[in-house]
Amino acid sequence: MRKETKRKLTEAGKVLLEIGSDLGELSYRIVFEPYRLSIHNMHVPTYYRNIHSLEKNGLIKKRKVSGRSNYRITEAGKKMLRARPIQKKRRVDGYSTLIIFDIPEEKSKARTSFRRYLIKNGYAQFQKSTFISPYELTEDILDLARELRIISCINIFYAKLRPVN
Repeated sequence: MRKETKRKLTEAGKVLLEIGSDLGELSYRIVFEPYRLSIHNMHVPTYYRNIHSLEKNGLIKKRKVSGRSNYRITEAGKKMLRARPIQKKRRVDGYSTLIIFDIPEEKSKARTSFRRYLIKNGYAQFQKSTFISPYELTEDILDLARELRIISCINIFYAKLRPVN
């Protein structure tokens, strides 16, 4: 499975995978309330969109049993659940990693994805297009920038904050 496909999975989709993995091979029922699912207050259309996305990406497999749809996690889905999160290393030299970018408006979706990824991985927004972190730069951030084709729009600095007298 491509990295881009993995990143496009929504958090709701990951929650569904985790629920399914907890239940193992057992099938389960989802009880509907009017216009909402009872699990995590997820809207019905969102639920079906996530199920379709997981199935399309080969992470779950649909099977009809007695006229009902049952879903099972595939080996690819199990492998993704076992994937380790990014290991962040705190800088010990007193410097911070500073990422500044100027991504054109025609790439606004890529800019939004990149910004969200930075926040999710321990970066704090310093200004609109400036992020700072006490962690070392990981190769995953550079890989994402290359994949989104915005690597030329990004500058990375190592800076040390000092008080102004």
